[in-house]
Amino acid sequence: IHNIKDFMIPGVFLCVTFAVLLAENVAHMNEAKWHAHVARGAKHLDAEPVYTVFYIEWLINVPILLILAGRYALSRPLIEVARPLVVTNVYIILAWAGYFIQETGVRVFVVITAFILYFWASFDMMNWVRKYQRDSDDVSCLRPFLSISLIVIFGIYGIVYVCRLLGAVSGEGEWFFFLVMDAGTKLLASIAFAGIRSAEYHGLLLDMVVNTNVVFQRELASDDPKKPLKDRCEEADERPRAFGDGS
Repeated sequence: IHNIKDFMIPGVFLCVTFAVLLAENVAHMNEAKWHAHVARGAKHLDAEPVYTVFYIEWLINVPILLILAGRYALSRPLIEVARPLVVTNVYIILAWAGYFIQETGVRVFVVITAFILYFWASFDMMNWVRKYQRDSDDVSCLRPFLSISLIVIFGIYGIVYVCRLLGAVSGEGEWFFFLVMDAGTKLLASIAFAGIRSAEYHGLLLDMVVNTNVVFQRELASDDPKKPLKDRCEEADERPRAFGDGS
């Protein structure tokens, strides 16, 4: 298979994301709650738990998902993937810090900055899609699907985050949402790459069939060299012709 390394690396990356996700779920089952901190922001957040383990998991897995979406799904160079990757990790850290800032003005500034960085990273990711569609003959939406889906999913995360800061969502509700969405996002990435690989294998097999010279030869009904050629040909004409005989 041509460039087999690019076929294998996405699978390895996806296995890493699931391993990190498993470690996160094990942490949630720990009664010591070492993975959570106490919020020190608005009054309705005082003494509320902030599940830091989610943010740690995102700092590891989100860059992997961005590499999968940009480098391996859309064939963008790593230099294009690097900026939104770094920007995304910065706004993840700012979002986490927003729970511990007591001054309302500073907290609002940090949250707004985090969303500005989200839109900046999303703009770069949409540029991946536009450049891929410009440079590639692929008219399907399978490869761009992962990048667009991540933009939408990260935006939904942001909405839930703001609702928690405003008191519209409880800590338990946020925890349940993040837990489900973390697993769902990894499954979505796995399904997307399964479809991409299936399409690649289908195209590879099709190219092999089209570019391979296959000789179809009709056998005579009788191979007896002593029988006259005319009789042998008549016997062959009475038999059904094989596909590829030109009739």
